[in-house]
Amino acid sequence: MNQRIPPEPRKRAPATALINAAAVRRRALQLAADTRAHRFTRMSRRFIQECNARVEALIRQRIHAIPSVGRTIR
Repeated sequence: MNQRIPPEPRKRAPATALINAAAVRRRALQLAADTRAHRFTRMSRRFIQECNARVEALIRQRIHAIPSVGRTIR
């Protein structure tokens, strides 16, 4: 009597990127060059994904915080 356990549902990533990865890469490497002694030359995919996730979280937080009146998100 082996009962099959259904797999856990996967968490979905945002369908579209909210940030311009090339612009984030340029800006992050420039900031690193301006403020760090070590010269960084590469950027991981995870760094871009985390930046995108933070933007998504910021948008969700801002939407949740606004009152439910009017038509404009401010």
